[in-house]
Amino acid sequence: MNTSGIEVRPIVGMTGEQLFNEVFFVDVRLPKENLVGEVNHGWELAKVTLANERVSLSTGGVLWGAGPTAYDLIDEVKARGACTDAVLRQRLARVFSEEKILDLLRMRSITSRLKGEQPGPESSIRKFLADVHGQRTMAIALELEGTDAMIEHPNNQWERGFLFSSALTIGGGTSEIQRNILGERVLGLPGDPMVN
Repeated sequence: MNTSGIEVRPIVGMTGEQLFNEVFFVDVRLPKENLVGEVNHGWELAKVTLANERVSLSTGGVLWGAGPTAYDLIDEVKARGACTDAVLRQRLARVFSEEKILDLLRMRSITSRLKGEQPGPESSIRKFLADVHGQRTMAIALELEGTDAMIEHPNNQWERGFLFSSALTIGGGTSEIQRNILGERVLGLPGDPMVN
């Protein structure tokens, strides 16, 4: 990254954190001993790298493997007492069920990796489902805070999570890219036209 011609411009997100960057390559030349893989096969390497990244981000909380889980949200609701709102109960049941499904997909991915297999399309399925699930879980949490959520609480995991959750369906391959992967690799649909 210290090579001449590489410029990194930090992007500060809504949470106030710098988690992303714009990276520009202007006439960058690298020594051939730095080549990873075969010449002209970088995209294949990038796809495997992204699939492995999706597996590594599939543990823990709903924010790319960090933060709280839907189970934590449900525990907080239980701690406040009985939930009398039928619609809210259905929404909580939905995020609980999604969390269970995502746990099973995570175990499937980890089992494949332990067998020495490369990540398959299940990593895209999990990312696609997990990102929307994270946004849904954080939206419910913020609603439960009510008007108190309008006041910034520096260490509130739900408020930070809600702001961060906007990035979930963009980073690491957008939801649209995940849909393309699933359509082509799982359903066998024709790929996008190649532009030369």
